[in-house]
Amino acid sequence: MSRVPSKEKLRKLGAEATRILEDELRRAGIKYDYAEAIVYDKRTVGVQGDERTWVHVAEVEVKDNGKHIYDTDFLGDLSTRLTNEMRDVNRVVYALI
Repeated sequence: MSRVPSKEKLRKLGAEATRILEDELRRAGIKYDYAEAIVYDKRTVGVQGDERTWVHVAEVEVKDNGKHIYDTDFLGDLSTRLTNEMRDVNRVVYALI
């Protein structure tokens, strides 16, 4: 039987991912008026270090003046940092809608 995370745990993971997202935006000098990361109760197979993992997906969304910011270099760096620092996240998706 798989363990289902509580809504509180997912909220805390989302808050941690949002903090990392905002830190990376500041570091990259990207102007934004909306940035949020959400961690879902959906799991994927991924690789962290030398191990396969079965953990959560984080979705990130960044907007400035109502338009999505799409910088592939930034998103690649962000994805790497999120999956390296958060043992409960092994995949990052970007919301474009």
